[in-house]
Amino acid sequence: MKSTGILRKIDELGRIVIPKEIRDNLRIKVGEPLDIFVNGNEIVLKKYSPISKIANIANILVNSLKELTKVNAIITDRGKVVAISKDYNDKYLGKAINDKLTDIINKREFMMIKGKDYLQIVKGKNETGNHLIMPITYNGDCLGLVILISEKEITNDDENNANFVAKCISGYFE
Repeated sequence: MKSTGILRKIDELGRIVIPKEIRDNLRIKVGEPLDIFVNGNEIVLKKYSPISKIANIANILVNSLKELTKVNAIITDRGKVVAISKDYNDKYLGKAINDKLTDIINKREFMMIKGKDYLQIVKGKNETGNHLIMPITYNGDCLGLVILISEKEITNDDENNANFVAKCISGYFE
Protein backbone atom coordinates (compact mmCIF):
# COMPACT_ATOMS: atom_id res chain seq x y z
CA MET A 1 0.00 0.00 0.00
CA LYS A 2 1.21 3.48 -0.86
CA SER A 3 1.45 6.06 1.92
CA THR A 4 -0.21 9.43 1.32
CA GLY A 5 2.06 11.22 3.77
CA ILE A 6 -1.04 12.56 5.55
CA LEU A 7 -1.38 11.88 9.28
CA ARG A 8 -4.61 12.14 11.26
CA LYS A 9 -5.27 11.63 14.97
CA ILE A 10 -8.12 9.57 16.33
CA ASP A 11 -10.46 11.62 18.53
CA GLU A 12 -11.88 10.53 21.90
CA LEU A 13 -14.81 8.76 20.16
CA GLY A 14 -12.49 6.74 17.90
CA ARG A 15 -13.20 8.84 14.80
CA ILE A 16 -10.75 9.85 12.11
CA VAL A 17 -11.22 12.29 9.26
CA ILE A 18 -10.45 11.00 5.77
CA PRO A 19 -8.81 13.90 3.88
CA LYS A 20 -10.94 15.54 1.19
CA GLU A 21 -8.34 14.84 -1.51
CA ILE A 22 -8.58 11.10 -0.82
CA ARG A 23 -12.39 11.17 -0.66
CA ASP A 24 -12.54 13.07 -3.96
CA ASN A 25 -10.02 10.77 -5.63
CA LEU A 26 -11.99 7.67 -4.57
CA ARG A 27 -15.39 9.33 -5.19
CA ILE A 28 -16.49 8.80 -1.60
CA LYS A 29 -19.56 10.93 -0.89
CA VAL A 30 -20.96 12.10 2.45
CA GLY A 31 -23.16 9.37 3.93
CA GLU A 32 -21.70 6.65 1.70
CA PRO A 33 -20.92 3.40 3.55
CA LEU A 34 -17.36 2.10 3.90
CA ASP A 35 -16.37 -1.48 4.55
CA ILE A 36 -13.89 -1.70 7.45
CA PHE A 37 -11.73 -4.77 7.95
CA VAL A 38 -8.41 -5.81 9.43
CA ASN A 39 -5.56 -7.19 7.32
CA GLY A 40 -2.80 -8.31 9.70
CA ASN A 41 -1.95 -5.22 11.72
CA GLU A 42 -3.56 -2.80 9.23
CA ILE A 43 -7.04 -1.29 9.28
CA VAL A 44 -8.40 -1.14 5.74
CA LEU A 45 -11.26 1.09 4.58
CA LYS A 46 -12.91 0.15 1.30
CA LYS A 47 -15.86 1.65 -0.56
CA TYR A 48 -18.83 -0.58 0.11
CA SER A 49 -20.50 -1.94 -3.01
CA PRO A 50 -23.44 -4.28 -2.59
CA ILE A 51 -23.29 -5.17 -6.29
CA SER A 52 -19.60 -6.11 -6.05
CA LYS A 53 -20.60 -8.57 -3.34
CA ILE A 54 -22.71 -10.43 -5.92
CA ALA A 55 -20.28 -10.18 -8.86
CA ASN A 56 -20.77 -13.87 -9.72
CA ILE A 57 -24.52 -13.36 -10.05
CA ALA A 58 -23.95 -10.15 -12.04
CA ASN A 59 -21.70 -12.09 -14.45
CA ILE A 60 -24.38 -14.74 -14.96
CA LEU A 61 -26.96 -12.02 -15.59
CA VAL A 62 -24.89 -10.08 -18.17
CA ASN A 63 -24.05 -13.25 -20.05
CA SER A 64 -27.68 -14.38 -19.99
CA LEU A 65 -28.70 -10.93 -21.21
CA LYS A 66 -26.15 -11.17 -24.03
CA GLU A 67 -27.50 -14.59 -25.08
CA LEU A 68 -31.08 -13.35 -24.98
CA THR A 69 -30.66 -9.97 -26.68
CA LYS A 70 -27.49 -10.52 -28.76
CA VAL A 71 -26.39 -7.17 -27.31
CA ASN A 72 -23.29 -6.55 -25.15
CA ALA A 73 -24.09 -5.82 -21.53
CA ILE A 74 -22.26 -4.19 -18.62
CA ILE A 75 -23.22 -3.93 -14.95
CA THR A 76 -21.68 -1.21 -12.79
CA ASP A 77 -21.89 -0.33 -9.15
CA ARG A 78 -21.69 3.33 -8.10
CA GLY A 79 -18.00 3.56 -8.96
CA LYS A 80 -16.74 0.82 -11.26
CA VAL A 81 -17.60 -1.84 -13.82
CA VAL A 82 -18.53 -5.04 -11.98
CA ALA A 83 -19.56 -7.41 -14.80
CA ILE A 84 -19.31 -7.48 -18.59
CA SER A 85 -20.43 -9.89 -21.33
CA LYS A 86 -17.78 -12.62 -21.61
CA ASP A 87 -17.26 -12.31 -25.36
CA TYR A 88 -17.02 -8.52 -25.11
CA ASN A 89 -13.73 -6.72 -24.64
CA ASP A 90 -13.00 -6.78 -20.89
CA LYS A 91 -11.06 -3.50 -21.03
CA TYR A 92 -13.66 -2.08 -18.64
CA LEU A 93 -13.82 -4.73 -15.93
CA GLY A 94 -12.90 -3.29 -12.52
CA LYS A 95 -12.24 0.19 -13.92
CA ALA A 96 -13.76 3.39 -12.52
CA ILE A 97 -16.79 4.61 -14.46
CA ASN A 98 -16.91 7.98 -16.20
CA ASP A 99 -18.27 11.06 -14.37
CA LYS A 100 -21.28 11.19 -16.75
CA LEU A 101 -22.33 7.71 -15.62
CA THR A 102 -21.87 8.78 -11.99
CA ASP A 103 -24.24 11.71 -12.69
CA ILE A 104 -26.77 9.32 -14.26
CA ILE A 105 -26.56 7.14 -11.13
CA ASN A 106 -27.04 10.16 -8.84
CA LYS A 107 -30.10 11.25 -10.86
CA ARG A 108 -31.43 7.66 -11.13
CA GLU A 109 -31.90 8.28 -14.85
CA PHE A 110 -32.96 5.89 -17.58
CA MET A 111 -31.26 6.86 -20.83
CA MET A 112 -31.37 5.72 -24.44
CA ILE A 113 -28.66 6.88 -26.85
CA LYS A 114 -29.48 6.15 -30.49
CA GLY A 115 -27.45 6.30 -33.66
CA LYS A 116 -23.74 6.75 -33.89
CA ASP A 117 -23.36 8.80 -30.72
CA TYR A 118 -20.70 7.65 -28.33
CA LEU A 119 -20.82 6.77 -24.66
CA GLN A 120 -17.74 6.94 -22.47
CA ILE A 121 -17.94 4.08 -19.97
CA VAL A 122 -14.51 4.73 -18.43
CA LYS A 123 -12.28 7.74 -18.98
CA GLY A 124 -10.68 7.78 -22.42
CA LYS A 125 -12.61 4.81 -23.87
CA ASN A 126 -15.60 5.60 -26.08
CA GLU A 127 -18.21 3.18 -27.39
CA THR A 128 -20.13 4.22 -30.49
CA GLY A 129 -23.52 2.87 -31.46
CA ASN A 130 -26.80 2.49 -29.61
CA HIS A 131 -26.84 2.44 -25.82
CA LEU A 132 -29.39 1.80 -23.13
CA ILE A 133 -28.65 2.81 -19.54
CA MET A 134 -30.94 1.33 -16.89
CA PRO A 135 -30.53 2.26 -13.20
CA ILE A 136 -30.47 -0.48 -10.57
CA THR A 137 -32.45 0.92 -7.64
CA TYR A 138 -33.14 -0.43 -4.18
CA ASN A 139 -35.02 1.43 -1.42
CA GLY A 140 -34.84 4.64 -3.44
CA ASP A 141 -31.05 4.48 -3.84
CA CYS A 142 -29.35 3.80 -7.15
CA LEU A 143 -26.83 0.98 -6.65
CA GLY A 144 -25.48 1.00 -10.21
CA LEU A 145 -26.41 0.57 -13.86
CA VAL A 146 -27.22 -2.02 -16.48
CA ILE A 147 -25.79 -0.80 -19.79
CA LEU A 148 -26.50 -2.28 -23.23
CA ILE A 149 -24.17 -1.48 -26.12
CA SER A 150 -25.21 -2.41 -29.65
CA GLU A 151 -24.53 -1.69 -33.31
CA LYS A 152 -28.18 -2.49 -34.05
CA GLU A 153 -31.14 -0.53 -32.75
CA ILE A 154 -32.11 -1.38 -29.18
CA THR A 155 -35.66 -2.73 -29.10
CA ASN A 156 -38.43 -2.58 -26.50
CA ASP A 157 -37.68 -6.24 -25.74
CA ASP A 158 -34.02 -5.32 -25.06
CA GLU A 159 -35.21 -2.56 -22.73
CA ASN A 160 -37.59 -4.92 -20.92
CA ASN A 161 -34.81 -7.50 -20.52
CA ALA A 162 -32.39 -4.87 -19.13
CA ASN A 163 -35.12 -3.74 -16.73
CA PHE A 164 -35.63 -7.37 -15.66
CA VAL A 165 -31.89 -7.75 -14.92
CA ALA A 166 -31.91 -4.49 -12.91
CA LYS A 167 -34.91 -5.77 -10.91
CA CYS A 168 -33.24 -9.16 -10.34
CA ILE A 169 -30.18 -7.43 -8.87
CA SER A 170 -32.20 -5.07 -6.68
CA GLY A 171 -34.44 -7.98 -5.62
CA TYR A 172 -31.40 -9.82 -4.36
CA PHE A 173 -31.05 -7.23 -1.57
CA GLU A 174 -34.64 -7.56 -0.30
